Amino acid sequence: MKSLVSIPVADLRREPAFQSERISQALFNTLVELGEEKENYVSSVLPDGYSGWIHKNHLHYPLPKPVSAKNLKVAVPFLPVYTADRKKKTSIFTFNTAVRVFRQSGSWVSVGSDEKVLGWVKKEGLNEPTKIRFSIGVLI
Repeated sequence: MKSLVSIPVADLRREPAFQSERISQALFNTLVELGEEKENYVSSVLPDGYSGWIHKNHLHYPLPKPVSAKNLKVAVPFLPVYTADRKKKTSIFTFNTAVRVFRQSGSWVSVGSDEKVLGWVKKEGLNEPTKIRFSIGVLI
C-alpha cells in the first residue's frame, strides 16, 4: 500500500517511537510505500530507499482516491493553494491548470494530479473543461 506525507516534513525513525533515532525525513506529498503498523507508526520506505517508521498522523492514510473521474480546470486567473489546515498558502495555480479533486470539505476541495495531493483550493475557482466550438463565417 502507498501513502503521501501530509505535513511539511515527516521524520523517518529507526524504531516506532518518538525517542527513536531520526534516520531521514520525507517532505510534504512524498509518495511512501507502507508496511506493517505498530502502535501509532507505520513502517515506510521512501523513494530514495531509506526505510523506517513514520507516525500515522503524518500520512494521508490510506491514500486518497480521486473523486473526480476527469480533470477540472482552474477558472480564475490565479487560484491560491493552501495547506490542509487552510491557513498557509503553498503555491498558486494559474488559469486553465488541470487538477483532480480528491475530497471536499464545505467550500474547499483537495486537489492534485494522479496520486499526488497538492493542497486545498476554493471550489468556486474550478470548473469542468468546456469545448469551444468555432465556426468560420463572413463578417459584414
